[in-house]
Amino acid sequence: MRAWRHRLPAQIAGLIAAVLLLALVLFRSTVYEPPPRPEAAAPAATPHSGPAQARIVSVRGEVERGSAGGGWSAVQPGQTVHADDLLRTGAHGATDLTIGERSRVSLGESTELSIRELTDSVHRFRLTRGRMVADYDRDGKRLLRVEDGQGEAVAETRAARFSVLSTGTGIAVATTAGAVDLSARRRTVHVSEGQQSFVAQGAPPARPSPVPTAVLLKVANALAGESASVCAEIDGSASPGSEVTVDDVPVPLGADGRFNRQVPRTAGKRGVRILIRDAAGHQKARTVPCSPTPAEIDDMAIRWKQAP
Repeated sequence: MRAWRHRLPAQIAGLIAAVLLLALVLFRSTVYEPPPRPEAAAPAATPHSGPAQARIVSVRGEVERGSAGGGWSAVQPGQTVHADDLLRTGAHGATDLTIGERSRVSLGESTELSIRELTDSVHRFRLTRGRMVADYDRDGKRLLRVEDGQGEAVAETRAARFSVLSTGTGIAVATTAGAVDLSARRRTVHVSEGQQSFVAQGAPPARPSPVPTAVLLKVANALAGESASVCAEIDGSASPGSEVTVDDVPVPLGADGRFNRQVPRTAGKRGVRILIRDAAGHQKARTVPCSPTPAEIDDMAIRWKQAP
């Protein structure tokens, strides 16, 4: 009995505490509204830079700019070019352009290039014909891609100095510093400093080999005898992957580098000019004389001996 009397005050105290707690909960849920918590400041949006800028820095000779389905206009230093723009140079034209502050691209004579993509991560070009030289310094994870005219062969690098030659029947790469990966037909070769490789249309890339110190060109007139309509039949051989023109007209090379072209005779024509250039920039020119024409009889007289 005495122990129960001692426990009674403690039970009453616990009951009172429970009642007070219940009342506090009801008050907070029905009457009292706590001040709203300050919202955490949203993180500042990361600024996104716009497309990469490509700017013309020099122009020599005939250089034009165009767009797909549009006309052509002369290029001036200081102009900016964008994705989907086209650039082409004449027989004696050349131009240099920069991409940002750490990349430079140069186009040689008789070259056509389309700009496919210019972003912070990818600089993509399509070299339809001619020669392009790139001095590309490393800048983050950006990538330079140069495609052939059909987009089937691709040269890629993040940092290198190299040149690309597109002939219409293939693409050749020569590297002077760094390294370039050349891919086609699910095969990739690593073209290191001082090496070159070539991709013939529809074929995988050739095994890299040392860049030659001079270009190979052998030509001869295969026309036998005289001809009134043909100046010469040019039969020759060159390094595979080279570009050969006969009287300024491109001539396709075989897989072994051989070529043949018959040149018609025109008034006053005395010879045929053959020009070759390779991816490394070597050039050589030869002139083959026209074959002789058949002898012509300008005047013929018949004198009959008279009888005495």
